[in-house]
Amino acid sequence: SLKKENPNWNITLSDKSEESLNTALENSKIILGEELIHFHSDLFNSFPPEISFDIIVSNPPYIPIEEKDSLMKDVIDFEPHEALFLEDPSNFFNLFLIQAKQRLKPGGKIYLEVHSEWAKKIQEISKDLLFNSCTIKKDYSEKDRMLRIEL
Repeated sequence: SLKKENPNWNITLSDKSEESLNTALENSKIILGEELIHFHSDLFNSFPPEISFDIIVSNPPYIPIEEKDSLMKDVIDFEPHEALFLEDPSNFFNLFLIQAKQRLKPGGKIYLEVHSEWAKKIQEISKDLLFNSCTIKKDYSEKDRMLRIEL
């Protein structure tokens, strides 16, 4: 979607799940007619050291494992569980923000979808890591859902 709306942007895809990454690559070929730069990677671990970004957009796993039984069956049956569930959110988001900060260009931004219960904690982590700002936005259900974190 971002590339379609901004054809001059250079987009890099990354996913820990090879299945999810392949689906995204297939979709980019169908929708855009091109294959995007991509890395099969857990966070930024497989990225070459020279790669940096103006913007990082992430929809990481954020559903607490305790909520698994309350989800609709089609979500559980058709989505890779590693793309949905997170057991240790504080550790994950701390590591994500440390690595993302190392990859951001000066003035860069991170857009992040999160579980509503973790938004304020992630905001605190971003302050501890000396990001300039972290804004929480609500979703259509009025739950804290999106974060914009600026370097």
